[in-house]
Amino acid sequence: MLNTMKKLTGLFILTFSIFISYSCGAFSQTPLIENEGKDSYVGHYTYGHEVNTFQPCGKKEIFWVTGSRSLLEVMERKYSNLTSRPYEEVFLEIEGIFLVPASDGFAADYDGQVHISKVISIKKRSSEDCNVKMGKKINGNNGNDKFLSP
Repeated sequence: MLNTMKKLTGLFILTFSIFISYSCGAFSQTPLIENEGKDSYVGHYTYGHEVNTFQPCGKKEIFWVTGSRSLLEVMERKYSNLTSRPYEEVFLEIEGIFLVPASDGFAADYDGQVHISKVISIKKRSSEDCNVKMGKKINGNNGNDKFLSP
């Protein structure tokens, strides 16, 4: 009887742990319906203490940046080489997918998340950044994507 109780308790704890992990998003992040695949985007990237964000050209929404640790480390190094202080914007062209907002942490304060799979280019910000790329077809994107159209 005692052995059965221990097994049931262990099973309950395992089931509860899986439920909590799943509900917290540990197993997957849900893509936004409007953006089912990885596409190219241009916009401005900002990095600093507790800030790691991307704002697509022509949009007011700001997204928390996610990606592999190695990719984020490269982005941070390139960002520091291009800027003289934290929170300066740089121009960024990326491949990635937009995700729903996070439920906790600093990322929860933003309109959503962008999971970056590739950095195509990163450079100092200029007044011409978005004007040059806005109408251009980027990697098959027809310009009607909600994050590229003005």
